[in-house]
Amino acid sequence: TTNSMAQTFCKIANPTFASIQVSPATVVWYTAATGGTAFALTDVLVDGKYYAAAIVDGCEGTARLEVTVTVTDPAVPTTNTIAQTFCEASNPTFASIQVSPTTVVWYTAATGGTAFGLTDALVSGKYYAASVAGGCEGTVRLEVTVTVTDPAAPTTNNIAQTFCKVSNPTFASIQVSPATVVWYSASIGGTAYATTDVLVNGKYYAASVV
Repeated sequence: TTNSMAQTFCKIANPTFASIQVSPATVVWYTAATGGTAFALTDVLVDGKYYAAAIVDGCEGTARLEVTVTVTDPAVPTTNTIAQTFCEASNPTFASIQVSPTTVVWYTAATGGTAFGLTDALVSGKYYAASVAGGCEGTVRLEVTVTVTDPAAPTTNNIAQTFCKVSNPTFASIQVSPATVVWYSASIGGTAYATTDVLVNGKYYAASVV
């Protein structure tokens, strides 16, 4: 007997005929209700209908139980870009990587490896996504190359700069290299300024934009 005439298994778990839930567990599985090919309990399961004959006191029963088996292997996830770049300042995580479906597990390797949580911080490297569907994880993973960019701090020849008010100086007037920067009121966080904003006395902090 069994509690389910239709049983589903995850391919990644390497299910065998011993994985099928049946009572008693001492059975022989066949390809047909009568006759057919017998399987060993260690044989790998694939989709199909199988028939179990009970073994009691060394005797095999004449009646067989039919069970429908489905072995699930979610498809490989896809992406529009296998090389993706993120800005360190935006605090990217594994959830930031563009992939479909979004229900995936990320790993350090194409097989095995260490798994990451979607909230784990991204660093540059190659990562591998396995789809998760119906409680099963796919056996084949998608490779994505991640680059996390953190431009170097800008430089200047003069960290104390003086301007004439009559010339209407703006943040664009401050000498800094590279010139593509965002100015802030604090070294971390703070208020951002537009390059056209008028300068007043104070300390300002430049972050490179590349």
